Amino acid sequence: LCLEGRIIAGLAPEAVDTRAESETLQFHLLRTEENDEAWADLLGNPPTGKKFFRRETKLSIGLENGYIAQSAIKGDKFKLIRVKTARFGAGAFGLMLLLVMIVHLGLRSDIMRDSGPDPSGVDRWGKPKRKPYSLSRCQLAFWFFLVISSFLFLWLITGAYDIITTSILALIGIGSGTALGAAIIDNSKKDEVNNQFTALQAEQAVLDSDIGTREMSMNSGERSVADPETVQETRVMKARLNQVNLQMGTLETSVGPQESHGFLRDVLSDSTGVSLHRLQMFVWTIVLGVIFISSVWKRLAMPEFSATLLALQGLSAGTYLGFKLPEKQN
Repeated sequence: LCLEGRIIAGLAPEAVDTRAESETLQFHLLRTEENDEAWADLLGNPPTGKKFFRRETKLSIGLENGYIAQSAIKGDKFKLIRVKTARFGAGAFGLMLLLVMIVHLGLRSDIMRDSGPDPSGVDRWGKPKRKPYSLSRCQLAFWFFLVISSFLFLWLITGAYDIITTSILALIGIGSGTALGAAIIDNSKKDEVNNQFTALQAEQAVLDSDIGTREMSMNSGERSVADPETVQETRVMKARLNQVNLQMGTLETSVGPQESHGFLRDVLSDSTGVSLHRLQMFVWTIVLGVIFISSVWKRLAMPEFSATLLALQGLSAGTYLGFKLPEKQN
């Protein structure tokens, strides 16, 4: 079978009628690895409008590695159905519903935000303050929507459902691993800060008690307490108390709720401002996403990224997690 001059390899006729009054062949249009490129050229990159659903296609048949005969169909054209209209409408509605749901949950819930308590107060627009967006969770949501929407789009056109490639599994794995690693690091750092804050609180209470007792004794005139050595010790204790108070003030911000400053600032910034490792991961995710969409649209197949591109994405995620370890919670 030949369509638009492209031999559809591996498609032998299922039924043959050689009678003079009939002379018909029947083919089962099947997409396989052998003819995948030919089908990608025929069905891929569909234009908008009526030609999106049906494509006028030249038809011919011939012998393998031999003569190709032209069909007697008028104009050498017949309609190749790319997408069935009803299925496409149902699929488009489902995708729009999914997109609206993800955006709604991203804006209204904490599904793509950092963990922890909500900040108190209102922002400059009078709305309740929210927790900051999480770069790793947003990346996971990004790949989730792209893979689901592409899978549904390809199924509507090709009818195939065994189309998830190893590259897609690797991308989902990198996104899931990054989100999980970031959550573990954040929880570990919060536990560490909480432990430090608790220890400083206990030390503060002991110092307050000891300093108060010494000052009361000194004011009462007890010579054993008012000697120069005891006075020096009391000064050292006061200096340490001031140090503890400063450390507790620094940690209070980390222990308390974090506040969002807008999507881009949240995902690209740490406590020191916009960071290169976050920007690198964000940009590479967008670049691979564009390549992913382009491949699905043009070839009607899930992309098979090279090992180099996957390694680059993995290195970006690993660098992000590595730099996240020393990041301050505030």
